[in-house]
Amino acid sequence: MENKEKELFEVEITDISSEGQGIGRIGDAVIFVPGTVPGDTAEVEITEKKKNFLRGRSVRILSPSPDRTDAPCPYFDRCGGCTLQNMTYEAQLRLKEKQLTDKLMRIYGGDFPQPEPIIGMEEPWHYRNKGTYTVYAGPAILQKDGSVRNAERPRVGFLDGKERRIVECESCLIQSQAAEKAAEALREYIRQSGISIYDEKRKKGRLHQMTVRTGFRSREVMVVLSVSGKKIPKPDLLTDLMIRAVDSLNDEIEARLSAAAEEQGLDSYADVETDENWYELKSLVIDHSPALSQGRTSPRGSSRGGSHSRAPVRGGKHGSNEEIEVIFGSPVIADESAGLIFEISPRSFYQVNSPQMEKLYATVLEFADLKGGETVFDLYCGVGTIGLYCAQKAGYVWGIEAEKSAVADANRNAVLNGIVNIQFLCGRAEEEIVPLITRLREERRPETGADGHADGSGPEEYSRTTGLTGTGGTADDAGSDAAGKTADLVIVDPPRAGCRPELLQAILDAAPEKIIYVSCDPGTLARDLALLTAGDYEIRRIRPVDQFCHSGHVETVCLLGKRKPDTTVKISVDMEDYRRIRAEEEGK
Repeated sequence: MENKEKELFEVEITDISSEGQGIGRIGDAVIFVPGTVPGDTAEVEITEKKKNFLRGRSVRILSPSPDRTDAPCPYFDRCGGCTLQNMTYEAQLRLKEKQLTDKLMRIYGGDFPQPEPIIGMEEPWHYRNKGTYTVYAGPAILQKDGSVRNAERPRVGFLDGKERRIVECESCLIQSQAAEKAAEALREYIRQSGISIYDEKRKKGRLHQMTVRTGFRSREVMVVLSVSGKKIPKPDLLTDLMIRAVDSLNDEIEARLSAAAEEQGLDSYADVETDENWYELKSLVIDHSPALSQGRTSPRGSSRGGSHSRAPVRGGKHGSNEEIEVIFGSPVIADESAGLIFEISPRSFYQVNSPQMEKLYATVLEFADLKGGETVFDLYCGVGTIGLYCAQKAGYVWGIEAEKSAVADANRNAVLNGIVNIQFLCGRAEEEIVPLITRLREERRPETGADGHADGSGPEEYSRTTGLTGTGGTADDAGSDAAGKTADLVIVDPPRAGCRPELLQAILDAAPEKIIYVSCDPGTLARDLALLTAGDYEIRRIRPVDQFCHSGHVETVCLLGKRKPDTTVKISVDMEDYRRIRAEEEGK
């Protein structure tokens, strides 16, 4: 019922947006209501009227949803990073399954198999191995002596996602503990050093933001400060504060183990069986090119709301070592995943949820069903994670990545793991894949030697030099198939915006037997599937993975394969001919 005096409406919430706003209706108008969940009945005040929808504010919950729960984070109503924390985790998973199916039906529109059950997380807290903290201190004012002073007290935290204000969070339930300690240290460094804070409007000031990367298993910690200018004040102070911050985590671990040792009657905490590792500040870096390092900052410092956060690319290849200054330790940290070692540099893409990453890539390998002789393209390969997973079972892998430092990481990772059947190319996927396809097709037309193989070599040498292990044979065979496939499998793992049409067309031109699309946005996945399935391909399997717990985002692995040819034989029979032939047969 409408209350005209206060303009209050009773609204039943039937759905929720990917931004975590409940969706209901007032008459024929759709209204978005933050803080509500599907199943709620709320008393709502209209706060904004748009042409096609309304925005509202929940005054009170009249009837709570059975899926509603109290958000454990004290900043939930202000931060905007974990928009689904007021839903039970089981309800979050059901919601993501529904949203994936709904977007496939609405945007893709074609036939697709029922998505498989979502893979959830056993402990969906403190899962992020990368966190980005924005720093803000109001207008930057130029002083008479040429220095810059900020008008407000510096704040270190996350953008609220609504009014673009900083929410200073002393703790965060999805960030690593190392990130929280580093944020405390950064606040103290700002206070003691007097470093100015960057003002986007006036283009003045020094410090932009801080990114903290933590090895999930190694516990190696990297801290990256994005700074304008060449030098920072008191770098030794920054180093000392960050070392002490990370060491304080080890003090806490030692205290817990000591208490456990006493409870168990053991002589020392070293005798306690535990999975905990000691933290170590391995890398402290200043990034002097903030425009490249930060991209668009969201409440969790990622242009994909916590998933793929790739820096803007200038000319396809970038990332000068001169822009990265290591003031303590190493330029990289290392972590282990599924038996492989991965080195990670400041700007490289690496999935933010390490436990779920292993489940995600295990799904990719399951869908790929590699037998040992396939050629694989790994597009948007980052530091080479998916490609290196596949190289252990494939014949040869080609990875393509735009971030120069990530390609350097990928090459090092191949060496670290003793994997030789993989090669990485630096550049935009849509620009590099076409020359790669052309190159591979040219290499499949060798001069015929005396034994019928390229340069007189046998099939093993032909396979080694071309990287095409799945379609070997004589030169005549290669020439006859030159216009055919250049890869058995193409894996594409793009950022949230999805793939450019020219890249999708190039994938189709490569004519692989299978395509695996790893997506962090069901909407752009559905859009791109429409192009990929317009011809010879069909969707075989779909499986979502909850990579970004408590947010509205979901990762999806989709397998496409070539349509099976129609083997039906259609025969047209002329009845007059039939009667004539039958009469002739009977007259014999």
